[in-house]
Amino acid sequence: MVGPRHREERPEVNKECHDLFRTLAERVAELLDRERFDYYDIRIVQSSGSSLMLQDGRLERSSFSTGEGISVRVYAGGVWAMASSDSLLKEEAESLVPEVRRLATSGNGATDIDFGLLPPGERQAVADEVEVPPEEVSPAEKVGLLRKLAEEALRTGDERVVNHTFSYSDGAGASALASSRGSFIYSERSRVMLGCNVVAREEGMAQSWSERLGGIGGYERVMSVKNDEFGIRAVREALTLLRAPAAPGGKMPVILDPSVTGLFIHECLGHNAEADLVLEGQSLLDSKRGQSVASDLVTVIDDPTLRDGYGYHLYDAEGTPTRPTTIIRDGVLECYLHSIETALKMKEKPNGHARQGSYAARALPRMSNTFVAPGGSSLEELVSQIDKGLLLSRGESGYVLSEKGEYVCRAETGQIIEKGKLGERVRETSFNGRVLETLHNTAGLGNKLEVNDPGMCGKEGQSVAVDSGGPHMLVSELVVGGFGEETA
Repeated sequence: MVGPRHREERPEVNKECHDLFRTLAERVAELLDRERFDYYDIRIVQSSGSSLMLQDGRLERSSFSTGEGISVRVYAGGVWAMASSDSLLKEEAESLVPEVRRLATSGNGATDIDFGLLPPGERQAVADEVEVPPEEVSPAEKVGLLRKLAEEALRTGDERVVNHTFSYSDGAGASALASSRGSFIYSERSRVMLGCNVVAREEGMAQSWSERLGGIGGYERVMSVKNDEFGIRAVREALTLLRAPAAPGGKMPVILDPSVTGLFIHECLGHNAEADLVLEGQSLLDSKRGQSVASDLVTVIDDPTLRDGYGYHLYDAEGTPTRPTTIIRDGVLECYLHSIETALKMKEKPNGHARQGSYAARALPRMSNTFVAPGGSSLEELVSQIDKGLLLSRGESGYVLSEKGEYVCRAETGQIIEKGKLGERVRETSFNGRVLETLHNTAGLGNKLEVNDPGMCGKEGQSVAVDSGGPHMLVSELVVGGFGEETA
């Protein structure tokens, strides 16, 4: 299991940028203090990113973007008011204060949030460890990497490979969060991502396989990628699945591999644990704190401090220090994922899960790196318990009706299990059920944890970086077969 990053292990930050952001934040905070709002925060951002895509060997997309901006959010008279600008000029930043004052006058004067309960804010500067800054690598070099990976992969295939896509993206930048709590959190972030998708076709049958890898850091995260575990693997798996039979359908015991476990726990449980959905009555976990919601084998954790997790961050969008948060402990619902607002409304402490897709978006309770804690069984021991069932691998997509707790998830492949032994590979299939029923039917957990499914999670039009995983997870009964609605 990957441990949390020690907060004292911090790379140096860009002092010039840090001081520029601090000076601007202090000037806006000075103006906001005069207004006597119940609460305020200021978000300042400068960012850059690039995106490249090779489609069947041709460069189909090449883009580079930069941006900057500042937002001011206040709470007064029982309402939130927010204003933003895409300029960091001092005059533009100062003009946001009278704008939020004007917007805040629409409140009715009542308030149900006592910001006086919040602890004092921290003043820190943090940065991701970067060896090769992505912005210092030329587009030609990035395209060259994609071409090399694609050409190597195709040499291992044949004419049945009819389509292939290789993509690269990166994003880096600096941000600062200042608030009426006295916070000033300056952060420098960098992430990179490689992806590929291969489609093979034979006699009217088409099968695809995708790979994705990425992480916190610079270009060094992808420049030494092992293609046997990336493009070459995608080609071989797509061709293998062309000859694989369909998975059997019906009710049966199923083992989810770490990727499918992560997909299930993110889509079906994690979103339900976001406290804003609980307050809105849209979560199946509403009013269940302290109750059994899963087998006592199940512990579910969301940990923003996982150093190798794609959702890694040490402070959330409101300046709250992040920490591992146990959502379910030994089958019992322990807590929700909170922003400042949801925590104070529930009379709880913020736990560092407020996130926003951009400086101009409102902070929402969100997941980061979400996983099921490992158990004590080997995969062989889990398989030996099944007379007839399936091992499902490679989580693809999932969809849940949060209030009802009904879900459907899709896996790219699997293996038949017969008389306690792994057998024939099968093609993509789906499984469905009710979230809490599936959790209560968890009958065994593997002893190896994998959190390695980097991606972007959407909510209310905002996307944030996340990761998910777990061990192999044995569910005593699942309905397998048939496809339902999907979600990214």
